[in-house]
Order: sequence, then C-alpha cells, then structure tokens
Amino acid sequence: MFKIFWLICGMLSLIIGIIGIVLPLLPTTPFVLLAAASFAKSSTAFHDYLINSKYFGTIIKDWQENRTIPLRAKIAAVLMMSISIIVSIIYLIK
Repeated sequence: MFKIFWLICGMLSLIIGIIGIVLPLLPTTPFVLLAAASFAKSSTAFHDYLINSKYFGTIIKDWQENRTIPLRAKIAAVLMMSISIIVSIIYLIK
C-alpha cells in the first residue's frame, strides 16, 4: 500500500518537475529530488532510471553524495526567476 503511495508521489513529482523545465516560476530541481526520494522508497527500477538519466542524473547524484545542488542549476533558477520578474514588470507597466 505504501509503495503505491510513494510511486504515485514520485510520478506526480517527476511530472511537475518536467513541467517546471518550460514554466519559469515552477522549480524543477526540488521536484526531481522529491521524485528520486519517492522512487527510492517504491521502485528501484524507476529510481535507477532517474539516477542514470541524462538530464536529471547529475542533480540527483550531487544531492545524494554531497547534499548540494549544482551551481549550474542555481544559476539557471536565478536567471529564470529574474527573467520572469522583468517580463512581469514590463507587462504591468503597459
């Protein structure tokens, strides 16, 4: 029963994380890390797939080994938030 719960949480978190790639205000990294933690409790196959993923593998490995988020991910997050704020201000002024 709990494995199904964690599997559903992992899937939802991963979907939200993937959506966060294209939506500037929705963070990707925390949702991918939550998906990895959920898959670790529910399905080793999904967890291994996520860790070996070309796009998310390094983020998860860095977090599991060092408890750090890569500098590239931090810069991308700050950049996307800044762009979102600037675009919002521009539309607010018009």
